[in-house]
Amino acid sequence: MPMKSKNFTSLLLLMFVVVLPMLNGCKKGEEDPFFSIHTRKARVTGVWDINYFKSDIKTIYGEGTNQIRTVTEISGTNWKETVYILGSDESEETKGKILNFKIKFDNNGLMNYIFEYQVVERVVDEDLGRDTTITTTIKKEFSGTWNFLAGIDEYNNKERLALVIQEEKFLKIVSKYTIDPDDDEAVGVTFTQREAYTRRYANGEMSTIWILRMLKNKEIIMDQNINDLIVTTDVFGNGNSISEVGLKTQTLVRE
Repeated sequence: MPMKSKNFTSLLLLMFVVVLPMLNGCKKGEEDPFFSIHTRKARVTGVWDINYFKSDIKTIYGEGTNQIRTVTEISGTNWKETVYILGSDESEETKGKILNFKIKFDNNGLMNYIFEYQVVERVVDEDLGRDTTITTTIKKEFSGTWNFLAGIDEYNNKERLALVIQEEKFLKIVSKYTIDPDDDEAVGVTFTQREAYTRRYANGEMSTIWILRMLKNKEIIMDQNINDLIVTTDVFGNGNSISEVGLKTQTLVRE
């Protein structure tokens, strides 16, 4: 074999040995790309719009005699929540629109998550001659830190993302506009209620873990397994428990 051919073959083998581990190292989640020129941190860092979200949670109260299933689904600007009373045919559906739904992962490990939606409901009371439009706007904002988790059991290194909540802000505004539908000259009356609070948590007190099913530079799909148990006891020693089991998933698109 000529010397040039030997050198070329040796070069190819060297590239194969060096590059192959790098290629394998890019794929962590089930739907990850086989290869990416961006590091996993670079692929997460940035501002993201959450254009799809689904939560399917079963809530069990006490001994399990009372159970509900809550399914929340967001697609684009459409928001829908359906609550099923398990063991019966009863269910209640609420629809609304998304005003702001995004998350920011800072390069320094800081995180900010905003979820704002609005529900408009019309209530007609024929007996009293009232037509009321109720507009409910809810805004939730979480700030804290983010980081990758190391590999453990069936999870690869940097396959999961830990979000540590340090501050939670909640704002709810309910506006009721009432008119007399039979009086064309009547002036409507507006009544507004406002509820707000801010909660701060110690480092590590409030956190969530997301599995990165797909991590691309312009799109992320992450899942979260829910298996929570809350037990409370009053001053008389009476206990109560609430357990939640289910799954959440969301798709992020780079802004």
